[in-house]
Parts: sequence; C-alpha cells; structure tokens
Amino acid sequence: FSPPSAHTPPHHQHTPHTYHHCSNTRQVRSLGILRVLRLLRVLRLFKLARFFVSLKLFGQAIWNGMKELWLLLLLLGLVDVIFSGAVYFAEQPNESTVFVSVPDSFWWAIITMTTVGYGDMAPVTLAGRIIGGLCAIVGILLIALPVPFFVNNYTDLAEQHAERHTRHAMVTEMLARLERRKHKREAAEARSARHHEVETDDTKSLLNDGPPIAESAV
Repeated sequence: FSPPSAHTPPHHQHTPHTYHHCSNTRQVRSLGILRVLRLLRVLRLFKLARFFVSLKLFGQAIWNGMKELWLLLLLLGLVDVIFSGAVYFAEQPNESTVFVSVPDSFWWAIITMTTVGYGDMAPVTLAGRIIGGLCAIVGILLIALPVPFFVNNYTDLAEQHAERHTRHAMVTEMLARLERRKHKREAAEARSARHHEVETDDTKSLLNDGPPIAESAV
C-alpha cells in the first residue's frame, strides 16, 4: 500500500476549475430566469383588451368556438401523420433524401399545410412533389374550414353587444326623461305651495286690517 502523493488532491476537495464551472452554470441559470421574467412582462399587453370592446368580442368568439378549434387541431394532426408517412416512402428512392424518418417528416408536413415553406426540407422525386402539392391544398382547406364558425360567432356577439348598448341608451334616456318630469313636477308643486302661502298671508292681512264689524242695533 503506497500513500497518495502530496500533489494529488483528495476526492472531497474541488479544484478551482470546478468552482469556476459551477459559478458559470449558476450565472447562466440566473440570466435565463431573468430573461423569462422579462418576457412575462409582455403579457401585460393583454390588459389592454379591457379598453377595447373588439378585442373582448374576438377573445369570446374564440372561446365559444373551442370545439371547432379542437376539431381543426385533430384533423391537422391526422393529416400530418398521413402526409408525413406518404412523403417519407415516396422519397426513399433518393439516396440523399432529407426525409430520414416519419417523425422527421412531421415538420415538413406542418410547414407545408400552413403554407409557410421554409425550404429546409423539400421533396425531390415526382411522387414526393405531388404529395407536397396535395398536402398544401388539403392544409389550406382544413385551415379555412372553421373560419365561418368564428366569423359567425364574432358577428353574433357584435350584434348582441350593439343591441345591449342600444337598450342601455334607451333605458338611460327614459330614466333621464322621468327624472326631468319629476323635477318639473316638484318645481310646479313648490310654486303652487308658495302661491298658496302668499294668498293665505294676503287673506290674513286683509282680515286683520279691515274695519271692525258694527254691532247690530237693538
């Protein structure tokens, strides 16, 4: 058994390089947390929706059409799987193909259906290009399918809001008219009461200032 050399650090002792690496890792994590918190401050912009009726109605229309939205996502997922598998098998004759697997083809199918087309993945064979064209057409049709539902929801909500605003304006105007009539009636009653008091005071003054009634002669 030979004792460890003096220059060999013990296992429980960390080298300066280890401390430096740990400190850098902590700094990177802290900066990442700060960036996330700064990014969350952007969510304050959604508070502006309280001051815009159209944004409120738009959000409510989206919320009312959640069933159609989930149906759209389900259909897009199914079509994505179908076209991803189809383009993968269609591009297999090409040895330098970028479609190495069906999961890797999901990205191409999503980008093609949404008509974005980054160009990082593109079919080369004739069958792959035909599948790509069909994928784009089906994607456009699927995305355009729920648009009328959201438009109808927004239109209905806008009409309901306009009706409520009109009724509120009519009720406010009616209440204002009733309040004006009430004030006029109270003012008329006050003038009538003052006029009656003046007449009563005049009558009393005339009775007090008139000549005494002579006694009848016996």
